[in-house]
Amino acid sequence: MFFMRFAIDALFVDEQRVVVRCVQSLRPWRIAVGGLRARAVLELPTGAIPRSETRVGDALDLETHEIDINAARREPPPHPR
Repeated sequence: MFFMRFAIDALFVDEQRVVVRCVQSLRPWRIAVGGLRARAVLELPTGAIPRSETRVGDALDLETHEIDINAARREPPPHPR
């Protein structure tokens, strides 16, 4: 991961979704690598790692969510009142 235009936090995880490296406030246009064990990276808003108290060795429980992009394009969001 590299060449972001804004700062992010990054969590590098292994095949079992165990955090192997945490990078907080990765500045724009910088490169971060997770090491030999890293198989994926989660790019998060800056400050997400300290707020969640995520540490190396934590096992992440990830869920997938599907969205219907076409439905989102057809229906405008409700207007707040």
